[in-house]
Amino acid sequence: MSGKRPVLAALSLPEDAAGGLARLTVLGSREILAENCRAIAEVSESRVRLAVRDGLISVSGTRLALADVRPDSLRIVGEIAAIELPGGSAHD
Repeated sequence: MSGKRPVLAALSLPEDAAGGLARLTVLGSREILAENCRAIAEVSESRVRLAVRDGLISVSGTRLALADVRPDSLRIVGEIAAIELPGGSAHD
C-alpha cells in the first residue's frame, strides 16, 4: 500500500487527487478532457485508446483528434460515439 493512501483516506480526498486514477471530463459529444493517463496507445480518426492504471480507455467516433497534449492531460475532440472503460463497461 502506498504511503499516500492513508493520508487521502484521513483527509477524505478522492484517490485521483494523488494522480493514481484517470479522470475523464466529457463535454457533450464533441470533447473529452483526459487527465492522469499513462500513455497514448492508439490514435486514428475513429478511435483513441489511452493506457491507464487499470487497462485501456477506448473512445470511438468520427473525426477524432488529439488537442492540447500535455504531460498530465490531453483533449480528444471530434464526434464522440462511445467510451469504453477498463473492465469492459461501455458508455454511449
